[in-house]
Amino acid sequence: MPPHRIPVAGTHGGRIPRIIALYIILPAVMKSRALPKDRYKLFWDQSRGFVRSSIRAGAPIAPMAILGHDETFRQLRTAPEMKRTPLGKLVVKAFGAKYVPPLYVGLGPFPLPQQFHFLVGELIEVPADPSLADDPATVDALHEQSRVAVEALIARAKERRQRRLASMPDGPEKWLEKALIRAAGDGTGT
Repeated sequence: MPPHRIPVAGTHGGRIPRIIALYIILPAVMKSRALPKDRYKLFWDQSRGFVRSSIRAGAPIAPMAILGHDETFRQLRTAPEMKRTPLGKLVVKAFGAKYVPPLYVGLGPFPLPQQFHFLVGELIEVPADPSLADDPATVDALHEQSRVAVEALIARAKERRQRRLASMPDGPEKWLEKALIRAAGDGTGT
């Protein structure tokens, strides 16, 4: 079965077909792709749809952290800055302000080469009663448990990446990897 994107805001999550063996919900993933100072911080404080969808489907939540994706492109201008450029003004006039994206660059149109680090945590079991998807206390508790689990995975992935860089012999490969991380805007190399 090909992958499908299903919005989970509101009640959409309850309509996810029960025949799908696995589905992935990435809460507010675009908000997470922020400026370097906010890199790898979670921006899904208000996102509860993934929890409600998991409860309704009877599917556990699998916390996951991915490092490296934010270093593939560097943000040169935010969307508000782009709206003030001649190109941004043209896009606003033709399509509307919400269609002006931030400006990212890599190696031309291609991403900067970067090693990705994927970590998956222990499954977070959800209640068997689908009606608990409408209970704010249950949803908030599972959301907080998910947030804590993902933040711990991010910290662990950053430590692993730092240890790997530290263990690499000095040379072009180590220099290039550190330079690429810094070029993406993270001067700490983590």
